[in-house]
Amino acid sequence: IDGAHPAIILNKLGIALDQAFQSRAALDFTNAAILLDPERSEFLFTRALILMSLGLRAQAERDANDLASESPDRAEFLLTYVSALFPAWAFT
Repeated sequence: IDGAHPAIILNKLGIALDQAFQSRAALDFTNAAILLDPERSEFLFTRALILMSLGLRAQAERDANDLASESPDRAEFLLTYVSALFPAWAFT
């Protein structure tokens, strides 16, 4: 596609793959997008959501915390979503 930004296209493919329940492939495409343009914070947001769908809580939290300095609202959303998906059960 003439004039398309490769990193954005890779990220969009990652989103589409995650929505099609192909989260492992989605993670590869989103990681490639991050390697091409590491300054774009929306790629971290996308990767955190993909990591959550793969059940990788710690990695998703790390991406959310990395995002906090640039976009605190998005980071807070991700951390709330992580805690909702992976609740800490304290049976005593």
